[in-house]
Amino acid sequence: METIFSYGPSLVILLLGSFLLLTAIVGGGLEIKEIKIPKIEKTPRILTALLGMMLMTCGASVGFISLMSSFVLSPSQVVNAPTEISQNYAPNTEYIVVDKIQLPQETGISDDVQKAAATLIVNANKAEILANFYQDDSYLKLYYAGYALQQMQQNIENIRQSGYIVLDDFNLENSYYVSMRLNNNVLSIDECEYWKTYLYDPSTGDLVSESEWILVPQTISIELVGDQAYITAISFYQNNAFCT
Repeated sequence: METIFSYGPSLVILLLGSFLLLTAIVGGGLEIKEIKIPKIEKTPRILTALLGMMLMTCGASVGFISLMSSFVLSPSQVVNAPTEISQNYAPNTEYIVVDKIQLPQETGISDDVQKAAATLIVNANKAEILANFYQDDSYLKLYYAGYALQQMQQNIENIRQSGYIVLDDFNLENSYYVSMRLNNNVLSIDECEYWKTYLYDPSTGDLVSESEWILVPQTISIELVGDQAYITAISFYQNNAFCT
């Protein structure tokens, strides 16, 4: 019984980590009997996946340590693993250029309008990376308005609460637009974007964790606010949605 209870904390941590990772993978929206997992959006989803993986790793480590505690190690047998400290991490958005975006075919929308929409989205992606890294929503206000801006601001608040420095990476080569359509002066774009996130400890500069590449299917709505076009809404989808 003593051995079983010694693994209790590690088992709880592993189960919690598995639950969080499952929530990040499916994107929420599940209900099993009395247990309901609400839908979550991109940045919280990535942070949830990272936290789940960290808890699973921690749980496995605690279990391993408990198992090994029955063995006596002499000081000469203990080896401290080196700590890699990154002193020069910073957001890089120069590689995100509109000419590399894969535009949809036969949309019925002029090439100029498609190119202008793609340019707005590319600039908004760059602003999102900078805003999340510096935790400063002023980068967003040139490209987002309305509910979309509120979503991005909430993402920044989630990052602040996490206590980490968040560095996002956007896979431009594999991301693409599926369709564009214009209804009631609202341009809607279905797109498939690939993102990953690095978490850094702000006090040491250590890389704490990084996610896998995550597919983020979404529909972006662009409207004129005054005489300027803004992204006013973003709808995220579970699973692959319209992405292949």
